[in-house]
Amino acid sequence: MADLGRAALVVSLGLVVYAAVAGAYAAWKGRRRLADSARNALLAAFGSTAVAAAVLWTALARHDFSFTYVAGHTSRELPLGYTLSASWGGQ
Repeated sequence: MADLGRAALVVSLGLVVYAAVAGAYAAWKGRRRLADSARNALLAAFGSTAVAAAVLWTALARHDFSFTYVAGHTSRELPLGYTLSASWGGQ
């Protein structure tokens, strides 16, 4: 499960870098199709980031202490609501 989250974050990074470079180039040269591609890359980056967040929330809900983040910010005594809010609290 950790591999899925890590892969989703790497994909997000690649998509955001592509979107920034392609969007800047499209704005500079006035290329509409490239600008649309950059926008679609941002939408895909949102989706892959959502997958990574879902992996983290699942690990938090299951108290999967193999994740360093979960081990560092939660405990078994926390109720589910507080455990899930650790995804923001650890920021």
